[in-house]
Amino acid sequence: MTNEELILEKLERLETQIQPLIKTSEKFAELKNDLIPISNHATALLIN
Repeated sequence: MTNEELILEKLERLETQIQPLIKTSEKFAELKNDLIPISNHATALLIN
């Protein structure tokens, strides 16, 4: 294998390993976006 092929193979393996982290990060971002309006409403209730 050439160096280029080895690098591409390693990149593919890294992408495969990182994929679960990306999915988890996306889920946390989605959760955060879902919780922001709720926390804003709760804060408004506490202030009033």
